[in-house]
Amino acid sequence: MSLSKTASLNKLILIIVLYIASINVRAGNQEGETAYQSGDYSEALKEFRPLANDGNAVAQYDMGVMYLYGRGVPTDYQIAMTLFQKAANQGLDKAQYSLGMMYYLGLGGTINFKLAANWLQKASSQGYADAETNLGVMYDSGQGVLQNYKSAMILFRKAAEAGVAQAQFNIGRLYYCGLGVSQNYQSAEVWFKKAAEQNNVTAQFNLGIMYDSGKGVPQDYNQAAFWFQKASENGFAQAQYSLANFYYNGYGVEKDYNAAVSLYQKSAEQGYAPAQFMLGLMYKIGRVVAKDYNETIIWYRKAAEQNHSGAQCALGIMFKNGLGVTADLIQADMWFKIAAVHGDTFAIRSRNAIEPNMSSHELKQSQLLAQDWLAKHK
Repeated sequence: MSLSKTASLNKLILIIVLYIASINVRAGNQEGETAYQSGDYSEALKEFRPLANDGNAVAQYDMGVMYLYGRGVPTDYQIAMTLFQKAANQGLDKAQYSLGMMYYLGLGGTINFKLAANWLQKASSQGYADAETNLGVMYDSGQGVLQNYKSAMILFRKAAEAGVAQAQFNIGRLYYCGLGVSQNYQSAEVWFKKAAEQNNVTAQFNLGIMYDSGKGVPQDYNQAAFWFQKASENGFAQAQYSLANFYYNGYGVEKDYNAAVSLYQKSAEQGYAPAQFMLGLMYKIGRVVAKDYNETIIWYRKAAEQNHSGAQCALGIMFKNGLGVTADLIQADMWFKIAAVHGDTFAIRSRNAIEPNMSSHELKQSQLLAQDWLAKHK
C-alpha cells in the first residue's frame, strides 16, 4: 500500500500569529536582578519595592513582572497592570509593550484592542521590536486599528531587521499571499528561511511544503524532508505527519515503515486528525504494529470526531464488516452519510451500496443518528 502524493500533501500554514515574547525583569537594580535570576524572589522584591515606591520606572516594571507571573507574590494581574501603567507613563518601552499585551490578552480586565494598539504604538515608536511585531499583527488583522497590510509590512520589516523570527515569518506570509505587496513566492521562501533558521517551527513546516509542492522553489523532496525533520524535532504535529508520509513512501528519505509509524504516533497523540487516521490504518493492516481492530476503531473515532471524512468512511466500513465492532448496518450507514456530507466519493458509493439492503426503519434510524451527530459537530 502506498499513499498518493496528493493525499499526503498539507497546505502551508498562513495564519497570522501573535508573537508572545517572554517578559522578564529589566535589571534596574543589580542586587535585585541577581536575586531574581537566582530564584530568590523575596530578596528581589525587597530590592525592587522601595525603588518602585520612589517612582523608579524600571523597578515598577520589574515588580509588575513578578505579579504577572506570581514570583515571590501571588499572581495578580490588576497589580501587575497598575505597575506596568506607572512605568509606561514614564516612557519605559518594555512596560508599554507589556501593558499593551495585557490589554490585548485581557489580563487584568477585558480585552481592549484599541488600548493595546495605543501602547504597542508607543513602544514601537521607540524601536521596541516585539511591539513592532505585534502592532504589525494588529494592522494585518484589523484589530484595534484599520486593517492595513502596508503598515503591517513596514512594522514587520523593522522587527525582522532586529532579528525577530516571527516578524520574518509574517513577511513571508504577506509575500506568499500577496497582501500589501505583489505576490512573490521566491521572496516568501527567502523570509520563511530566515525565520526557519532561527527555529521558527511554522516557517520550517512551510518551507517543507514549498519544496514538496515545488511552489516558488524547484521541487526537492530532500529539502522538503530536511525542513519537515526540523519542524518534527520541535514537536510540530503537522510536520511529523508529513515526514511520516515521506518515510512511508520513500520521498526524500529511504523508505522506513518503522520511522513512519513512530511519527504517525507522535502526531496522532497531539490530536492531529490525519495522523490519527493513518495510525488507525496501521493497526488495521498490521504495518509495524500488531494488527488490532480495537486500536483501529479508537484512532478512527478520534479522527472522525474532528470531521476527518476518511476516518468517518473507514468507520462505516468497520461497522459494515464487523471489524473490531459488532456488524451494524445502521451505524455503517450513519458514518457513510456523515462522510458523504463532506463530499467523500467512496462514502457516497458505500452508502448507495448498502442502503438497498436496509429496511425503511433502519434507514430512518441511520438518518436520525447522522443528523444528530452533524448537529453536535458543527
